[in-house]
Amino acid sequence: MSDPHAKKSTRRQYLRYAVQVSLVPALLPLPTTAKETGAIRIVVPFSSGGAPDFIARLLSLTWSAQTGKVIIVENRAGANGIIGTDVVAKAAADGRTLLLQGPSLAINPSIYRKLPFDAERDLRPVVTVCTAESLLFVVNARSPFTTLDEFLRHAKNRNAKIAYSSPGTGNALHLASESFLAAASLNATHIPYKGAGEAVAALLAEEVDFMFASVPAVKQQIQAGKLRLLAVAGSTRSADFPSIPTFNESGLQSVNLMLWYGLFAPSAIADQVAADVQSEVQRAIQDEKLRNLLSAQGMKGSGASGQILREIVHADIAKYHALTIKAGIIPE
Repeated sequence: MSDPHAKKSTRRQYLRYAVQVSLVPALLPLPTTAKETGAIRIVVPFSSGGAPDFIARLLSLTWSAQTGKVIIVENRAGANGIIGTDVVAKAAADGRTLLLQGPSLAINPSIYRKLPFDAERDLRPVVTVCTAESLLFVVNARSPFTTLDEFLRHAKNRNAKIAYSSPGTGNALHLASESFLAAASLNATHIPYKGAGEAVAALLAEEVDFMFASVPAVKQQIQAGKLRLLAVAGSTRSADFPSIPTFNESGLQSVNLMLWYGLFAPSAIADQVAADVQSEVQRAIQDEKLRNLLSAQGMKGSGASGQILREIVHADIAKYHALTIKAGIIPE
């Protein structure tokens, strides 16, 4: 049985550390300051406040504390991560400019006709920071479906009109839904929203029938009885909801998408410099406080090598390309 006092302690620890994370700079202007001080710059190609930004700031705190190095997080948002990614792809390959990226790196080649960089040629994967293998398939708690099988029986009715929400066209959650529909031989209408919050709100308002979501996005609503979790898209069950089966356990073998976030460097970085960064980050990821805080956000600290991250990116580019074709997404 879980200890409620331990959970409260973890929650208080998370809140205290989250305040620290929110105060981690960009304290100084970049890139001039980074060059002058010899700081390491982690470029996050999305706005502050989201999962990539939070992960980068958690990492920067621990990495800096362990090594004494100045680690600065810089947000360079725009174009689904393309702008910030291009900054790193064209940066000096000295190990002082790194990129914190996730699945959008593998998705963008399929949804944009021309990119200013090649994701596999111009960037070198250095280390996997964390993964989230537990994408959740949720429905409104007021729906009649209590199991995935009940949902599928309804959805396969010829008269059924099914719709789902996502945080936008071409993101990982949209393509997770398309993976599910392909595996289940279903059709459904995609309704994209401007962010995860709006997509969840649409499901709560019963404007759509289902969605895929990360654990942090829907955990409270599930626990409050407002949303119902029917299945987990991952190789293992969710640690937060261990009684809920995976899609594999439910007979849909191909619904197994993983969210990941890793550090990348310009491709010309020297092998030894990349190895040093990998080693320091792997050590940081072993920090218990960092791992607990990642866990509170539905993430699992990884530390997998750059080679493994390279294999993940390569496989995901092919996987998401097939899914974008299935979804009928026309590259811009």
